[in-house]
Amino acid sequence: AVCAHAGDAKRDYVLGTGDMVRVIVYNSPDLTTETRVTATGTMTFPLLGEVTVGGITAGEAEKKIAAALENGGFLKQPQINLVVLQYQSQLVSVLGDVNKPGRYPLDRPSTLTDVMAMAGGATSNGSEIVSVTSARDGKSERHEYDLREWFDRGQLSHNPVIRGGDIIYVPRAPLFYIYGEVQRPGVFRM
Repeated sequence: AVCAHAGDAKRDYVLGTGDMVRVIVYNSPDLTTETRVTATGTMTFPLLGEVTVGGITAGEAEKKIAAALENGGFLKQPQINLVVLQYQSQLVSVLGDVNKPGRYPLDRPSTLTDVMAMAGGATSNGSEIVSVTSARDGKSERHEYDLREWFDRGQLSHNPVIRGGDIIYVPRAPLFYIYGEVQRPGVFRM
């Protein structure tokens, strides 16, 4: 048996290389394990040795470990809880004119606006046009999104889901300059 975590979206997180997990077996504290998912998608667990968890969700990994412990004759109806301590396999890069550029772990399904919020949004010089580069099936795809248009027209239904490995780039907004004998010379956004 597996512990119920109703409504916990983090159980749907797909485990991958570099994720640090804690596995708790109720009524068997000596089996509590903290380990990192290896490059081959495995983790080491007492009594079982290497268990492949890469590419499956945290909830599926709980069931897999419980089944292996029961089928191996180690425990009857074990209750397993797997908690991800560090999300490292699903990283997205946010670059350009944002307040906090960097790499961010995705611990749940996230949209472009979710990730932009994590990066503190665009700077005052940042463009409203944001590009997202994704690698899907070995091919690189690049799409541009006009965030201002979304908000002005209430079109947030077009907000794409961002996946691990995606790169979000916010360019500097186009500027123009006014010089000479005018009332307000200076730099202005297009």
